[in-house]
Amino acid sequence: MILEYSHEQAELLRVCRGIPLDASIVDVGCGKGRNLALLRGARFLNLMGVDVNPMLVHYVKEKGEVALTNEEFVREVPPCSVDVLLMSHIVEHFDHRALLEFLATCLDKLKVGGTLIVVTPLMSGTFYNDFDHIRPYLPIGFTMVFGRTTEQVQYQSDHVLALEDLRFYRAPFRIQWHRALYVPGQATWPIWINRVFRLLFLLSRGSIGVQAGWIGKFRYEGRRQKQYIEKRIDSPALT
Repeated sequence: MILEYSHEQAELLRVCRGIPLDASIVDVGCGKGRNLALLRGARFLNLMGVDVNPMLVHYVKEKGEVALTNEEFVREVPPCSVDVLLMSHIVEHFDHRALLEFLATCLDKLKVGGTLIVVTPLMSGTFYNDFDHIRPYLPIGFTMVFGRTTEQVQYQSDHVLALEDLRFYRAPFRIQWHRALYVPGQATWPIWINRVFRLLFLLSRGSIGVQAGWIGKFRYEGRRQKQYIEKRIDSPALT
């Protein structure tokens, strides 16, 4: 149905082209399983959801999908056994130090040559509507921290990722800062304008809208060479 159209999910399916239908795909931070349902509808067969919230894990299981808590994922899934890791709207909930640690734990489960897909919003007027959003991350930041070449950054991961595909998804234009959108009993014209913006977005299949976030497809190339890691550790840090 046109009212259910999501440009983000349409772009996610485009990024997933070329992934074998029998590939093992783990949706880290699966929530209620929206992307699991999307991938299942695209005929992917080997899906698993992971979430920190046990209630959401139970909800996803009730829908017939395989799901684990974060702790179960770390404990039960063998290293180097997963073909694809999907992280949709996850990374922006971490500061950079915690994100490096979290990604390292997850990437340990990914096969060398496997795929990491990151879906995350750009900075916008609605970014901090989510109370627990910490900061936005950009594709260039990922390539600097996880790239194969040495970059002049304070933190560079021991895991190497190569960017294979990058797409930007769109959302409707939206009036954000007007009191009528927050306080009951005010003029309704801003609400109706936003509804018109959404209708135009849906009718145009995302053409009339604003860039809202990005989807990066990365190939996992394994850990850096030991000599590189030792050299980086021994280098004096600036204070």
